[in-house]
Amino acid sequence: MIDVAVPDQLQQLCETFRHEQDMNRREMEEIERLLRQTQTDAEKLQQRELSASTQVRHVQTNLERFSKEEIRNMFAMVQEIQVRLLSVRSQVEQLQAKRQRLIERQEELAALVPVLEVAHESLLYNGSSAPVTADHPSDSLISEVMEAQEKERRSGAHAVEPGAARRNLRAPAVA
Repeated sequence: MIDVAVPDQLQQLCETFRHEQDMNRREMEEIERLLRQTQTDAEKLQQRELSASTQVRHVQTNLERFSKEEIRNMFAMVQEIQVRLLSVRSQVEQLQAKRQRLIERQEELAALVPVLEVAHESLLYNGSSAPVTADHPSDSLISEVMEAQEKERRSGAHAVEPGAARRNLRAPAVA
């Protein structure tokens, strides 16, 4: 007969992974929102950079009309815009990479949870009516569960902590 703890452990794993799926889904929604907002900011900064570049060309063609202070201020403004644009573009790239990691993790979980659920049901059925033997079909399910757990363990280094996107993006803006 099957140890009663094994089906309970499988059920607990299923619940844990379903909870992780839900947390990842919520975090992906937050990342999508932040990504849209950050891309909008990048587009606005790109427009400001284009406008500032036009102003710089105007100053360059008419240097004698502008004081040193005006020229210095113009170039400082352009530099500030470029630094902010670079920072925002970097944030977009980070968010896109994080979104991709979450998508990959969701795919792993989507493959893992059904296998665990089937294994749990199989163990419950087999555990109450017949012993599990080497030639019994549920052994393949157990092997699949073990392989899925091993894959999960190996990919644990890529696991995403909920809320990390918000913490990572709270870096102070460069002025």
